[in-house]
Amino acid sequence: MENIKIYAERDAMEMDKAGNHYCRHISAMTAEGLHSKSDIAAELGWRDLQIAQLQEQVRALAAENSKLRDWLISDTMCEVDETAFPSTVAVICEIQAQAVEGFGIFHNFSHRRFIQTEAKKYAARIRAGEQP
Repeated sequence: MENIKIYAERDAMEMDKAGNHYCRHISAMTAEGLHSKSDIAAELGWRDLQIAQLQEQVRALAAENSKLRDWLISDTMCEVDETAFPSTVAVICEIQAQAVEGFGIFHNFSHRRFIQTEAKKYAARIRAGEQP
């Protein structure tokens, strides 16, 4: 069986120039006591899982984007079935919910707490896919 390496030599200086991607981790690992290979491997595994989930989300959005683009340029533009674009709809709902929550922050009068509370409730309904 051939020994295939998954870790390569990396240029730490270049990673730091690009955004402090090396020294930040060295400092955090030292501060948090991550010294064993097992601890570091667990962290890398968790990050691999996050990356895989994000890649799947990007794949789903790209597929939906392609379908949506085809629909937009077709001659038979009719009402969109939102179930055909679940990832896109989820992203749009999250953006809408964040906008509603943000709206509640900018009020500096006596009803501010009420508006913030109602904005959070409204945002939760948007995230749940309810038609407010």
